[in-house]
Amino acid sequence: MKENEITDLKRASGPTPKVSVTVLTFNHGQWLAECLESIVTQETNFPFEVIVGDDASTDGVTPQILRDYANRYPHLIIPVLRKKNINGTQNYLDVMRRARGEYIAFIDGDDMMLPGKLQKQADFLDRNTDCTIVAHNVRKIQGGTGRVLSESFVNFKVPEKADINYLCQKGSYFAHCSKMYRRSAIISRYRERRTIDLFYHIEQASRGKIGYLNETLGVYRRSPLTASDPRGAFGRILEQANDDAYRRAEELGVDPEIIKHLEVNWKCDRALQFLRCGDVETFKNMIAAISANKQYASFRNRVVIRLRAFPFVAKAILSVRDKLVMGYPELKASLRSSLRKRKTIRPNPGPNGD
Repeated sequence: MKENEITDLKRASGPTPKVSVTVLTFNHGQWLAECLESIVTQETNFPFEVIVGDDASTDGVTPQILRDYANRYPHLIIPVLRKKNINGTQNYLDVMRRARGEYIAFIDGDDMMLPGKLQKQADFLDRNTDCTIVAHNVRKIQGGTGRVLSESFVNFKVPEKADINYLCQKGSYFAHCSKMYRRSAIISRYRERRTIDLFYHIEQASRGKIGYLNETLGVYRRSPLTASDPRGAFGRILEQANDDAYRRAEELGVDPEIIKHLEVNWKCDRALQFLRCGDVETFKNMIAAISANKQYASFRNRVVIRLRAFPFVAKAILSVRDKLVMGYPELKASLRSSLRKRKTIRPNPGPNGD
């Protein structure tokens, strides 16, 4: 045991589990109980363990919730309570090193599993030995309010099986909290630099195919940091981490044309974040740099590139689009309700069918 942590070693010495559920948490006190409850209530025909790494939370709530659940489920939950913050990347790598299962599932402490997740993913990997990873659809909700943002993580059809090239074409088309992978794909070696989900996905996809279950088996909470001011420290970490992911893809032999497509579209999305924050100058500069490679941009981003001289027009269009996307679940529900009412009040046909 390391000096800067408290770990219950007795819990990690039982029978070898088929699945290790790894949970990362930091100041998730508002949601951690809900997350852990969604894990411990999973019904499976195999044993599993739950390793929870708390990165020295300061909210005064998260460590206590973890202790309470560990006491309630002493043969299931292995708590790792750090006395000193080591950052998300090192917390992730350390928790992975502790996993003993044949398969490893990952989830953040503010996300949730839905019933049947662990069993269905383990069954898929049992059947599909060519797949290293299996993911699934998730419902996206807003961080603070829990408001449903979308019933799907992406707005396109995902194939049942894909490879590293598809991943690099589409980017992170599945949520990290939806992923289960084989023990042979564990990434636990030390990395000095902060690392994002895409880097891990690319590394693991180099070892086998990516399976996908077209079922909603989890809930992904969109963190306020995801949409935070790109000029802050978190934004700079994202830029460096994305560059690391692209370079790793190159090292693994992914077609440079595919990587360029991924990189250009991410940078365009990044430029739009600056525009949303009112930093028009940075937006223009970034789009000008991207425009030389506009052939790699998506249709939406090609439109943005064409409108670079009219940033306020681009911002207005984006604002309308964002409102439509945010309001989509409510609009869909409203349309369904209207259709049900129309069916209810439709008059019965007369004897002649009129």
